Amino acid sequence: MSKGSGRVTGRDSIDAFLERALEVFPDLDPRVEAIVDRVCHLDKHLDRLSDVGARRFELNRGEFKVLLKLRQVPGERLSPGDLSEILALSSGAMTSRLDRLEEAGLVVRERDPKDRRGVSVAITDRGRAVTDDAVREIAKEEQKALGALSSAEQATLNDLLRKVILGFEQG
Repeated sequence: MSKGSGRVTGRDSIDAFLERALEVFPDLDPRVEAIVDRVCHLDKHLDRLSDVGARRFELNRGEFKVLLKLRQVPGERLSPGDLSEILALSSGAMTSRLDRLEEAGLVVRERDPKDRRGVSVAITDRGRAVTDDAVREIAKEEQKALGALSSAEQATLNDLLRKVILGFEQG
């Protein structure tokens, strides 16, 4: 595909997959299946970019998500339970992530200032710096990956994806 031309030449792996799938399931709508399969395939590629970016900072994607969530909330602190709920993790999985992040000096567990019986997790200055650097690195890779599209195509794709997501969110 030449950038900005709007015309796609060549076949991707999804085209071949769909041909085989339609032989087995001829009632499928090939356009809908192509969209779903391409979005899922793209998600895997973008996850790999995040994985590689996080590893550059000696993090796995799960640890990076914890830091990113802390970085995005007011006061940059949450309870371990709130983090578990937000990231859909068991308390054991969250404890393991927090142990590794605390050992690396990226977060600290402190008594909750609002409830002395509770604990809150706060991002450290080092954690903030690592998170910010990782976000910048990953964003550069994402920009490169989406550089196959012109600015206008990126805007159109963004609008179309928003429309689909709103369909799910608004039921």
